[in-house]
Amino acid sequence: RVRESFIKQGTKGRFIRIRDLKLDITNLILNPLDIEYTEIPGSAMEIMNATLLLALRHGKLRPSLINGSNERIFISNDILALHVYEDIIDPAYLLTELDSDYVKRQVEAYSYGSSIQTISKRDALNLKIRVPDKEEQRARVHRIREEILRSKHRELELTREILGLKDDSFREFASIKHTLSQYLNALRSNVSGTI
Repeated sequence: RVRESFIKQGTKGRFIRIRDLKLDITNLILNPLDIEYTEIPGSAMEIMNATLLLALRHGKLRPSLINGSNERIFISNDILALHVYEDIIDPAYLLTELDSDYVKRQVEAYSYGSSIQTISKRDALNLKIRVPDKEEQRARVHRIREEILRSKHRELELTREILGLKDDSFREFASIKHTLSQYLNALRSNVSGTI
């Protein structure tokens, strides 16, 4: 829930801006302690409990979840805050669907503005999302997590291989340098003997 009320000048709290929302699908949960504690502008809205946040600008929803906190948390007016009914939809499934290609295409279709792409709150609420039964939702989230883990594992293996090649190249370079150094030392000795 969001409380839209007048914010007194000088009110302080955690203030979430679009830049604070997540871009990485592997970690879409905001930690309130990572959010800047600052003076709150008068146009902000206060979050009352666990909430799904969606960016309404820059052409990306950047779906993020934030759990309630004992500190006051506010959002800028270009972020939409929604309550997720977990008995209907799994939050992890909802986040993956909001980051899916078919939802991104809908966002592009609803977006307006030439320099800063914006979607209205009404249009954001009209986005169509597939909602299968809870068991299928959990299975899909599990498959996506496994796919992400495999991708990260392949990335690590590639990094190790690259580092191994660099290490081999360094050893080969050191060997060539050593051989060249011995050759130059012998050449210097011959030149000085000849002189």
